[in-house]
Amino acid sequence: MNKIIFIANKEIHFTSKTLRFNSTHKNVLKINVENRNQLPLIFDFFIRSKSYTHLLMIGDSDKLFKMFYSSFPVVEAAGGAILNNINKLLFIYRLNKWDLPKGKIEFKEKKKAAAIRECEEECGISDLKILRQLNESYHMYENNGQWVLKKTYWYLMKSDFSGKLKPQFEEGIVKAAWIDKKKLKPILKNTYPTIKFLLKELY
Repeated sequence: MNKIIFIANKEIHFTSKTLRFNSTHKNVLKINVENRNQLPLIFDFFIRSKSYTHLLMIGDSDKLFKMFYSSFPVVEAAGGAILNNINKLLFIYRLNKWDLPKGKIEFKEKKKAAAIRECEEECGISDLKILRQLNESYHMYENNGQWVLKKTYWYLMKSDFSGKLKPQFEEGIVKAAWIDKKKLKPILKNTYPTIKFLLKELY
């Protein structure tokens, strides 16, 4: 599977072949990358550009991604797509966006343990059981003038919890709610590209 890095309303793809996009051809910047030295210039041009929303880096996709990944400070997080007994999915509402519970992995903490801890803390839920690992997601954000790459490990979870959900207000979460998969349309209109990417894998 080709790796995708999301940056606000932009996407970076790493692939060994040309991909088809829903966006118009004019919005896609396609570049054959031959060496590491090209990456900073390509990235800077793409980020500043108002014309391009998709960057397609063509070459040895695994090698290209590793080179790009090692060029930025990386923050690792873990979270969950949690289903209850009637297969509703647990969402949180934070910063005026629907999201899935997740958070930074602490020093020496195992990924699965971090995912469960963050979900419990952000939603006030318990009885979490990991069913399987999902694809990781990648997005970038700017912090004090420096670009940071965030890698999130996702797990499909199940819970028998039937109590009242308690959103973690101190983390800016104002709501936690179980949503039926048939009612995801409003969620998809107001969530992050990484969450859409994850939901596409699930459904």
